[in-house]
Amino acid sequence: MIGQFRDLDCADRYVWMRACSDVETRARALIAFYDGPCWAAHKDKANAMMTEWHDVLLLRPAWRDSGPAHDAAGRHGIGAAPAAGSGFAVTIWRSEPSQIEAMAKAYRTSVADAVAVLVTDPSPNNFPRHPVRQGETVLVGIERGASSAPAPLPGAGEPIQVLRLAPTARSALR
Repeated sequence: MIGQFRDLDCADRYVWMRACSDVETRARALIAFYDGPCWAAHKDKANAMMTEWHDVLLLRPAWRDSGPAHDAAGRHGIGAAPAAGSGFAVTIWRSEPSQIEAMAKAYRTSVADAVAVLVTDPSPNNFPRHPVRQGETVLVGIERGASSAPAPLPGAGEPIQVLRLAPTARSALR
């Protein structure tokens, strides 16, 4: 778990980001969690709070080291005060598969405060209990600063989704 966030524009939305080295590691981690004692003890209460749990993207860094840098060792303990900082703007654009690399390069050169550039991972979802959006290719840009509109992406058209996120106290990405 690298990031947990409150959505600044939707008080009922909670966003989190997980990172795994590959899809096989992802499947093993999700199986260990969802078949483990913590989820068994708390799943009913957690599921009762989740009205939207199916909007999941399976992503990979657009290039080596374009994933979000985070400090898992620097996470605060349970009960810590919310993380300070300006938060993040997460912008999602739909793309044709043949254009995704060019869009990622355009994002890298046009956004000064980019934290991460991610693209759809075409790998099959090997953990079907956790649905993943299928049949679309997206570019996800994460930039520092949630107080203003995200930077436009030349030639990309309008984004399909923009999230302004504030990290929680336990978020490793801040």
